[in-house]
Amino acid sequence: EDDTVAEDDEDEPDAEDTEEEKAANAASNKKLGVEKRVAAARKAGRLAERRRIGTILSDKAAAGRIETALTLAVNTGMDPKAAITTLKTTPKSGRLASVMPAREPKIGADSPTADDKRVAAAGARYRASRGLKD
Repeated sequence: EDDTVAEDDEDEPDAEDTEEEKAANAASNKKLGVEKRVAAARKAGRLAERRRIGTILSDKAAAGRIETALTLAVNTGMDPKAAITTLKTTPKSGRLASVMPAREPKIGADSPTADDKRVAAAGARYRASRGLKD
């Protein structure tokens, strides 16, 4: 009956903590065979990692920063508190930023030469002296 209650409560955070605790206890139980202890340790690790990832992704700091949140949750071993602090200091990505490429400097044969820059500066001075706008 206790197992049925635990299965029904799997959606509740406390149920997962309990499962994680049970698995951790089984992993350290020297009365169990090595294979069962290893399996229990793996289960405890999986549950702990799921909880860590869920904590990072469900925090309000992840809103607007989902790509960064996913990277911190899945590709690092940062604890949730450190990952959330990092998210809070990361700028939110906007829709415009996702569709507009970053400005790339012109280099190579098409880049402006020193003569081009002097001509542009002279033209700007002339327009300014005449009160003309660019």
